[in-house]
Amino acid sequence: QQVKSQLPADLEPQLGPIATGLGEIFMYTVEAKANARKPDGSAWTATDLRTLQDWVVRPQLRNVPGVTEVNTIGGYARQ
Repeated sequence: QQVKSQLPADLEPQLGPIATGLGEIFMYTVEAKANARKPDGSAWTATDLRTLQDWVVRPQLRNVPGVTEVNTIGGYARQ
């Protein structure tokens, strides 16, 4: 809930359980609705969403007691 207030209004984060060989407990996606726009009016890109994940969502999740690691896959990492 702490992260949700910092996400664009049109984004709805969802958590879902997963069990893999890597031992992940939850998997989630950061997605923008088709008509979602950034404050400058442009559409959210895969790079924008990855940046949001890397610089906003991930650091906050890593500060949650019991969370030891947050792995990111997908999107385009900003160079």
